[in-house]
Amino acid sequence: MGLFDKKYCDVCGEKIGLLGNQKLEDGNLCKNCAKKLSPFFSERRSSTIDEIKQQQHRCTFIQM
Repeated sequence: MGLFDKKYCDVCGEKIGLLGNQKLEDGNLCKNCAKKLSPFFSERRSSTIDEIKQQQHRCTFIQM
């Protein structure tokens, strides 16, 4: 892996821009997926991909 390798969001599969990477414990998160998280969710760095997907599902359910 080089410094400028293309990264993809492990939640939605979109390509992540140069400054848009949000690091997870076991993957990467794009800015759009990070915006869908609750503002009270502060444990992003230590969360897994599955935990992020569950948290996003809860937020979209509440917003409906």
